[in-house]
Amino acid sequence: MPLKVITFLLLVLSFSNARSQDSTVVIHGFILSGNEKTIPKIIYREILFTANDTLSSNDLNEKIIQSQKNLINTRLFNFATIKAVPINLTEVVIQVVVEERWYIWPSPIFELAETNFNTWWLTKDFSRTNYGAFINWKNFRGRNDNLYVKLRFGYNQEFRVSYRFPYFNKKQSIGMGLSFDYFQQKEIAIGTLDNKRTFISTGDENMRQEYHYKAQGFYRKNIFTEHLAEIRLTNTVVSDTVTKLNPQYLLNGSNKIDYISFIYRIKKDHRDAVAYPLDGYLAEALFQKNGFGLFDNSLNQLAYITGSFKKFIPITDRWYSGASFTQKLSLYQKEPYYTQRGLGYSDFVRGYEYYVIDAQQYSLVKTNLKFQLVKPRVKTLNFVKIKQFSKVPYSIYTNVFFDAAYATDKLYNQQNQLANKWLTGIGVGIDFVTYYDKVLRVELSRNHLNETGIFIHFKQPL
Repeated sequence: MPLKVITFLLLVLSFSNARSQDSTVVIHGFILSGNEKTIPKIIYREILFTANDTLSSNDLNEKIIQSQKNLINTRLFNFATIKAVPINLTEVVIQVVVEERWYIWPSPIFELAETNFNTWWLTKDFSRTNYGAFINWKNFRGRNDNLYVKLRFGYNQEFRVSYRFPYFNKKQSIGMGLSFDYFQQKEIAIGTLDNKRTFISTGDENMRQEYHYKAQGFYRKNIFTEHLAEIRLTNTVVSDTVTKLNPQYLLNGSNKIDYISFIYRIKKDHRDAVAYPLDGYLAEALFQKNGFGLFDNSLNQLAYITGSFKKFIPITDRWYSGASFTQKLSLYQKEPYYTQRGLGYSDFVRGYEYYVIDAQQYSLVKTNLKFQLVKPRVKTLNFVKIKQFSKVPYSIYTNVFFDAAYATDKLYNQQNQLANKWLTGIGVGIDFVTYYDKVLRVELSRNHLNETGIFIHFKQPL
C-alpha cells in the first residue's frame, strides 16, 4: 500500500479517536462546491462556524448538523452536505457540497378562487378559477433574492411585480423588499350567512378594485431570528351595488377607502425543516395598524395582534408529535367586513373546511401524532437529464389529529351560529412529502356537528 494512503488512513483513524475523546480541532478553511449560481457568502452566512475557529469535536459535529439544516431551510438547495476532513491531528478542512434547486419558474396559472380546494370541489365551478402566467425567479442574482411578476385573469384578476433582497449590508443582516399589486374582481363575498360566504356579481362590472404599494425592511441579526417592518398603501374601490347591499362592507356606506398600514413581525425559527418540520419550534408575533387618518376617506381605529407558537417533538425513531397555538386579538371591535378575517381562511379547524367563522379575535389549538410510514428516501430518475429534477426525495407519514378553537364575534354572530362557541375536529390522515417543499395531505375528519368528510390540503398540517 502506498505510503501516502497509509498516512491518510492513520490521520483519519487518529481524528476519529480524538473525536471520541471530544478533543479540540481548528477549522483550517472551507472547500465549497456545487454552487453554480449562489455566491459563497450566502452559503457561509448559514454555517455556524468560520475559518480559524477552535471547537471541540462534539461541538463541531452539532454545528455541522445544524448548518446543513440551515442551508436546506434557505430553500436554495435540494441537498446540502457538510463534512469535516482531517488534514492533521488538530486541524480539519470543512467540505461543503450543495445541489442547487431550479430557480426560474415561468409557469401558467390555474388556481381555484376559494378558501381551500375542498370548498371548490363542492360545486366544481370552473368559472371560479384563475388563469394566466407568472415568473418566479428565485436567487435572481445569486444572493437569495427574488423577482416575481404575475399576470392573472379569470375570477380574480391581478397584476403584480415584486423584488426581495434579503441582504445588502456587509454583515448580511439587513434587507429590503418592494412590490406593486393591482387587483380586481367581478364577484366578491359581501357577507356571511350560516357560516358560508355570500357572493354577488352583476356580470361584467368590477365589484372591487385595489392597488397595493409595499415597502419592507428585514433585519436578521442571527440565523434563527428575523424582524420585518412593512409600510403599505392601499386604495380600494367597490361598486355602488356592494354598498347598497352591505353598507358596512367598507363601513358607513362608503364605496372607497385609502389607508396606510404599518406591520411589524418578529419570528424565531428553530425548526429542523421549514417545509415539513419534525423537531424544533417556531414562534411568531405580528402587530398591524391599518389607517392613520391621512386621507379624507381613510380607514381609522383598526389594529390587531396575532401570535403563534408551534412545537415539534420526535418521540422515537419513527414517531413524532406536534402542537400549535394561535391567538388573534383585535384592538378595536368595529371593522369593515372587507378587512375582517376569522377562522376558515389561513387558519381553520380541520373538519370545518366548508365554513368560515367571522371573528374579531380567536384562539386555535392544533395537535398531531404521526408515524413515519416511509423514511426519507431519494429516488434517482435516470431518464431525467436536468439534475435539479433527477433526484426525488420523498417520505410518507400517517397521523391522527385533534383541533379546537374559539372564535369571538360581536358583529355577525346573529346569522352565523358557529361563532362564540368551542369548535372541535378530530381525524386521521396521510401526508406525502417530496422536493421543492411539496406536501400532499389527505385527511378523514369529523367535527362537533357530527359531519364527516375527506379533505385534501397542499401544505404542512401545523
